[in-house]
Order: sequence, then C-alpha cells, then structure tokens
Amino acid sequence: MGAPDRRAWLKLAGMAALGAGAACAARRTPVGATRRLAAPHLTPGRVVRTAVGLRPYRPAGFVVGSERLGDKTIVHHYGHGGAGITLSWGTAALALEGAAVTGEKRAAIIGAGAVGLATAISFQRAGWSVSIHARELPPATTSDLAAALWSPFAVYDPAFAPEGFEARHAHACRIAHRAFQDLAGPRFGIRWIESYELGDAPIADRGPRAAQSPVRDLFPGLRDLAASESPFTFAHTRRFFTMLVEPATYLRSLLDEAVARGATVEVRAFASPAEILTLPEPVIVNCTGLGSKTLFGDKGLVPMQGQIAILLPEPEVDYVTLCGDFTMVPRSDGIVLGGTYRLGDAALTVDPEATRRIMTGNAGVADRLRRF
Repeated sequence: MGAPDRRAWLKLAGMAALGAGAACAARRTPVGATRRLAAPHLTPGRVVRTAVGLRPYRPAGFVVGSERLGDKTIVHHYGHGGAGITLSWGTAALALEGAAVTGEKRAAIIGAGAVGLATAISFQRAGWSVSIHARELPPATTSDLAAALWSPFAVYDPAFAPEGFEARHAHACRIAHRAFQDLAGPRFGIRWIESYELGDAPIADRGPRAAQSPVRDLFPGLRDLAASESPFTFAHTRRFFTMLVEPATYLRSLLDEAVARGATVEVRAFASPAEILTLPEPVIVNCTGLGSKTLFGDKGLVPMQGQIAILLPEPEVDYVTLCGDFTMVPRSDGIVLGGTYRLGDAALTVDPEATRRIMTGNAGVADRLRRF
C-alpha cells in the first residue's frame, strides 16, 4: 500500500488532536458510511424516574463580576441558563481572574453544583484555600438533573446581551471545552459521543453549531449528511461529536477532589447578604444560581423549567438525538429524555402530561431510525 496523501494525513492528525475518545468514535463511523444504530425501547414501563429542574437563565447572559460589601469582595458567578455544567470551568476561570486582583488567597464558595465545585477546584489549583457552603450537596443539586451533553445551550438572548458578551462567552466555552477533555474518562464520567440533530424542515442555522458561530469548531465531525448517509429517515440530519458528562459520577468526583485538596464543606442556606458577610474569608464567590434573584436582588434572572424522564439503561444505545424540543441522551444510569423549556415557570412538580409528551415525542424520533 502506498503512502497516504497529504489530505489523508492531515485528516488523521486532526482526529488525533481531538483525543482518543473522539478518534475512536470517528473510526466507528467513517465519513460517508451509514452506521446501524441500536433502536432504544422508549416505553412507559421502562421509566425509572421523572424529575423537574430549574435552569438559572438570564437573557443578558451569565454574570461574572465583583463588588465590595463591607470589608469583603463578593465575586458573582451565576446565570448560566441551560449550560451550567458546559460552561462551569470556563466561567470559573473568569471568576478566578476577578478574585486574583484582590491579592487574597482565601475564599468561601457559596453553592456546590457544577459551577460552585468547578470554581472551588479552580481556586485551589491556583493556590487558594477554600471553604464550600451550600444548601444542598450532590446528588441533591440542580446540576444532578442535567442531561449534561456538552453544549452551550440557552445561555443568552442576542437581543439582550451587552456589547462584548459573545466574545466573552466564546472564550469561556473554549476554556471549558479543554478542561473537560482533560477530565475525560471513567473517574469523572466523561466520554465523547456521536450526536444527531434531526428534522424534516431544514435545521435552523443558529446557536453554537451555526455556520457563523465562533465555537462551531468545538463540535468535531460536524456536517450535514446526505439522505443516503443518514441512519434516520428525516429529511435533514446533522451529525457531530461532543462530550457527555455523567452527573452522578462527575459531581461526586468533583466534591471528593475539592475535599482532598483541603476544602471544608458546610451544609447551610443563607437568607441575606448580611449572613454571607459573617464568613471569615475575605473573598466570597456567589455560585447560587437562581438563588441570586432573592439573595442579591438580580431581577434579570428567570427560571427556565425543564422536566426529564429517565428510563432503564441500554448500553447498546450509544448516540444522542436532538429533534426540536426532544432530546435523548444515553447515560450509564439510564436513558435521559427531555423536551420541556418553560421560561418563567418555577414549579417543581412533575407534570404527567409533560411526561407523556416527552415520551411520545422521543419515541416518534426513534421510530424514524432507518430499517436495514
């Protein structure tokens, strides 16, 4: 066999740079090939749990900034919308930059979800001593309810974002994407996964995978498939690879690492900024998500309710589907189905009708798998 041509060589080199997980996934599905996908069994009898979570959405985007209260520096770090896990390491780096100018090396982190724990460890890696204070710890945080596909989803509304926010958002995305690559593997429950965006109408050119998106390149293998290539019968199929985070494993491992690095942990709720100011550390990082609406009076925060159904796991189902509102994310603890994004709804009660819609919608997507 002759030596590979330059284009083939560059293609192989590029795949290697994505990490072993992405390269292996790409080898399983070479460009131009139609892969036979295992059909999931999305029936009500396989549901093991339903749950509701509230995403802390701000039309103007996340907040990372500092203020002085009394003799303390408060670093605000919240409002990630549907991308708390996705952006956590990137915005934690921004929060650390804001705290570093104080010259201090002791911080109290308020909140122990994905954002709070990534912040605690980022500060520790920079030589800070930290304490963690949270109303809830994993597995009882809002982050534990995330489907946790790496994608900066529902972070802000371009019509309301301030000047310069998009560039800051893209910068945070890149930091976070690299950080998750470093954590990939069983310890933190992170792996690359093949994903399909589907529709009978053309797929809208907006969001992080849009043609002009500054973070489009963070989705390796992204391309629209011809009908003959697609494993689905939808008129339009967009395939890409991204990382999948297993929240139960990931959050537990983060908390363990923070404690191993010396963090103290206190289960505690704060009713006012005055209570927070009683903490002994000179720097306090507010990672309370929606709690910042009442705790610090941020009227720009809006709850975005999401309901999920978790079905029995099926290890042979090794791909993600996204079709309109409906999402199917296969994790080791079960297949997670989503399909609700209720802006302004703060109810935490499971809606049986929403469960039925999620089940029916995702089953309809699965029924469009091509029959070989």
